[in-house]
Amino acid sequence: MTEQWPWRGEGLTLEQILLWNQTHTSLKEKRPEGWVLSHEVIGQICIAREGNKFTKYMGHVPCKLVYTTNSTKGKGTWWPRPPEGYWTLSWDGNCIGNNITQLCWKNQTEANPFTEINELQGFQENPGNTSVSWKSPDGLFWICGKRAYHELPKKWRGTCTIGIIQTAFFLLPKQKGDLLGVPL
Repeated sequence: MTEQWPWRGEGLTLEQILLWNQTHTSLKEKRPEGWVLSHEVIGQICIAREGNKFTKYMGHVPCKLVYTTNSTKGKGTWWPRPPEGYWTLSWDGNCIGNNITQLCWKNQTEANPFTEINELQGFQENPGNTSVSWKSPDGLFWICGKRAYHELPKKWRGTCTIGIIQTAFFLLPKQKGDLLGVPL
């Protein structure tokens, strides 16, 4: 039944992903693949793979910052510009602290924005790797176009971002009450 419900996705910032990894408990359960989303998602940071080595089309999301590769070897390129640093949980003299999020910003030219996120770090370091499938961190999804996936196949193609999904509606309790000011 849940596969028929409308689902909405949301791309996450690096800060949100890093904080998610610190507070989320592992689900350790098999999740369905290819959740259909009712709304377009705008990715904060995306990875794009194009070229004839990547054969399984997954979809495209519009993105604010994209790392693109068209080869199974070597590095890719950033658009519109490379990141100028990354967020970390480690506070030291080489970063700018944020007391609200308890994260620290490390300035670094052409940084891997996923440096502190173990499950994602290698994907940006070797975006053309076709020897492993791309698993999302537990509780998060790869969002590619209007679908969300727990895992991308080894030879995936398209533009994808990390995000969350949620139902695009909410349920009200059946018992009567005047909580909303309208009859149920």
